[in-house]
Amino acid sequence: MLVKVFFFALIAVIVQAKIPQKNFDIAPNIVNGSSTTIQEFPFMASLQWEFNSTTWLHYCGGTIINEFWVLTAAHCLYGDVTEGNQVEYGMTVISHESRGENIALYEQIIWHEKYDPYTLINDIGLIKTKTAMSVGLFEYKVKLALPSDYFMTGTPAIVAGWGRVATGLPISVTLQKAAYQIFSSRDCAELHEPGSVFYNNICGGQIGGPLLVDGVQVGIVSWSIKPCTVPPYPGVFTSIGPYINWIMDNTMLNMKMRMFLQVRD
Repeated sequence: MLVKVFFFALIAVIVQAKIPQKNFDIAPNIVNGSSTTIQEFPFMASLQWEFNSTTWLHYCGGTIINEFWVLTAAHCLYGDVTEGNQVEYGMTVISHESRGENIALYEQIIWHEKYDPYTLINDIGLIKTKTAMSVGLFEYKVKLALPSDYFMTGTPAIVAGWGRVATGLPISVTLQKAAYQIFSSRDCAELHEPGSVFYNNICGGQIGGPLLVDGVQVGIVSWSIKPCTVPPYPGVFTSIGPYINWIMDNTMLNMKMRMFLQVRD
């Protein structure tokens, strides 16, 4: 199967300014993605900030893990506040000109206590919403990888979300997807500057979020080398497996009983 080159970094300029800019690219771009629908990825959520009284702008993507919780990257939340932010969910085309149909305001934001904005290690975060998102018990929730999951170089993967289809163009408000392959952490580290890829990273053909294998979320967008889509540098993701206990501890959700979170079978 032809592997498309795809770059999808879910973060806007307002958040990008908070992160030290080395040779990382974390702008909201999608290159060579194709349009899809929320029915194919019902757990996708758009994180938005209030530009003015009538306009809300997409700045990051996230995945729904519970009626009140969204999983995202720490770099989307670091140093931010709950006021003036919202989650839009259940929509193929996200709204910028109003609060939209399916909206939940932020109540709490959590970024990993050992997140480093310079190295982007432990790049994982959570959002709790003020009101329950109107989603079914399991239909809209993403399945999460287990700590024991390992993905070899060449494993087929999917990325999905919203972003610019090319540098300089507006953000696509229609949900996008693209297929490519995973790089193991070891292989990825060999392609990047020494010390920039960690054991709790997983890599893909280009940056994206979420990173999915067989419908299971295995990674969260973190960073890639500028400019995007230029080989041989794969995008770097936060691997989900090592953080399952962290997610449970901070959400108080009983994943092991499978009451709220879905995990890989």
